Amino acid sequence: MHGSVEPQAPVVASVGYRGVGRSALAVALILLSVLLAPMAVVSAWARVTLTDTDRFVATYAPLADDPVVQQFLTDQVVAVVDQAVDIDQLTGDLLAGIAALGAGARTTAALQALQPTLVQAVDQLVRSRTAEFIASDAFGPIWSQALRVSHAQATATLAGDPDAVLVGTSDGELSIQLRPVVAAVRERLVDQGFALAARVPDVDRQVQVATAQQLPAARLAYELVLVTGAWLAPVALALLLGGVLVARSRRRAVLGAATMLATMMLLLIAGLVVARAVAVAQAPATVPGAVVRALLATATAPMITTAQAVVLLAVVAALAAWVAGPGRAAARLRSGYVDLTGRIRARWSTGPVPAAVGWVGRHRVALRIGVGLVAVLLVLSLRPLTTAGVVVMLLGTVLLLVAIDLAVRDDRHEETGAQTGAQTGTEAGG
Repeated sequence: MHGSVEPQAPVVASVGYRGVGRSALAVALILLSVLLAPMAVVSAWARVTLTDTDRFVATYAPLADDPVVQQFLTDQVVAVVDQAVDIDQLTGDLLAGIAALGAGARTTAALQALQPTLVQAVDQLVRSRTAEFIASDAFGPIWSQALRVSHAQATATLAGDPDAVLVGTSDGELSIQLRPVVAAVRERLVDQGFALAARVPDVDRQVQVATAQQLPAARLAYELVLVTGAWLAPVALALLLGGVLVARSRRRAVLGAATMLATMMLLLIAGLVVARAVAVAQAPATVPGAVVRALLATATAPMITTAQAVVLLAVVAALAAWVAGPGRAAARLRSGYVDLTGRIRARWSTGPVPAAVGWVGRHRVALRIGVGLVAVLLVLSLRPLTTAGVVVMLLGTVLLLVAIDLAVRDDRHEETGAQTGAQTGTEAGG
């Protein structure tokens, strides 16, 4: 009697140890995936931006319509024109030539007094024509071309290419190339009658965005992004799914993982906002803070959008796990859903059930799993992942699941009607 009881103790202890180990493994996998999630979002978007020129151009092309950026580009182009065309000297020579034609002392003095006004008028003409062109629709393709040139040179610089144009400066700085913009404005000014603009050469006008001291860190970040950007997100997702599957209570695992994931994404959004403020404070003095702020807002907007979409998914997953739980509120909610769908089905169950609807009812479990898998695949394939896309996907998923539930009831009604008809026929035959 005693001999049959004693061997059970090690078995119970072994099962307990296995349960503790399983729970610890699930917690470790979920925690690791949640910690990797913010890095996965940042590295994935950075990799796309650094390696895909078309995506880079599409991201920053809207800046051509930003008044702050337009004003900054106007200042840069006007500075190039002023450097290439000495307007003070030209107006001075012009007035001196007029005076040499035989003007009197008073006329010469008047011409000399007129020189500052004439210089200001020419400068204003150059600025107004430049600003008009940069604000026009014709500037969009020019800005896109400048972005393509800048992207090619930036990636070459970050990759350490010794032939990269951006490394040609003495400071080895990372810059935005404005040569296409300067060339387009020069042609526009010449076409509008300002012939002196033809003297502006094809200069490599650059806007510094990173100093020589910052460049090594930028190159290191570039290499890390190329290595981790492609696989970090799938690894984080695999760890998350693995932790949920290993957990003893998958519902609690989903609830905990979703809560932690939403929290991490909110922290990522806050971190990006803070990082933008710090970057603006540390920006080169040659670039106004408002321009740097616009550039960084454009750069971080996709990451913030993705983080918001992940927060929405996590909240929905947590709600689903809570609804499936044993709580009284969750039970009442499920009961209310059953009652509501039951009333709808009662209105639809007055006639024969179509064969297709009956088939849906008989395969409801497989169909529910299929709908869930399709929803997951859609989320993984959404590029970019946005809250709008997530909302559309969730609405479609919910509608399909409700339709399956309605079909389940119709199928049962069909079977009940068939059984009732058979019983009636048997009784009549008897």
